[in-house]
Amino acid sequence: MHEMGDNQEEQEVVITCDICNDYQGTKNQMKGHRPRCPAIKVEATDSPPAEPPAQRDG
Repeated sequence: MHEMGDNQEEQEVVITCDICNDYQGTKNQMKGHRPRCPAIKVEATDSPPAEPPAQRDG
């Protein structure tokens, strides 16, 4: 039965990227980012918006 496996994968995989979620449409691909997510390139050069500058303000 593939239905059971599909359900488990959805819960196991957690995508925390709006772009990945929008790009794929389903949270059933990879953990975090997709292999072709445009955000990966941005994160590699720029800091992710997930980290607020409040920590730097110390």
